[in-house]
Amino acid sequence: MNNKIINGYIKEVKKNLSCKKSESIFYTALLNDGINGFADEKENFTTEDLYKEFGTPESFAAKLLSNEDYHSLLKKAKKKALIWIIVAVAAIIVSVFCIHMASEMLSDLGGTITITDSFITGEALEQLK
Repeated sequence: MNNKIINGYIKEVKKNLSCKKSESIFYTALLNDGINGFADEKENFTTEDLYKEFGTPESFAAKLLSNEDYHSLLKKAKKKALIWIIVAVAAIIVSVFCIHMASEMLSDLGGTITITDSFITGEALEQLK
């Protein structure tokens, strides 16, 4: 019985969310966690009990969409993700450059690089010799 009430409430909140699908999924997950915590504390509850705790689906959705803290946190998270992507790309570029320089140093010294990668075969292997 409680699952029907919970699913119905979440469905109504989803209908009232006018945001991106990814944000809707995020909000729904938050709501689901909150309702499950409520359900753990209060085993038998009615729709009215849910409305008293969380508000109507319309008002709950409006609160979520007007939450400025969430939007500012989302912007910060996107900036952090972009920074991490830039750092990862820079690390890859530096790694490739270091490998290239090591290869050049070995060839200047008359050393050799042995490739043991089983994916390099045939024509590519001949070019490396």
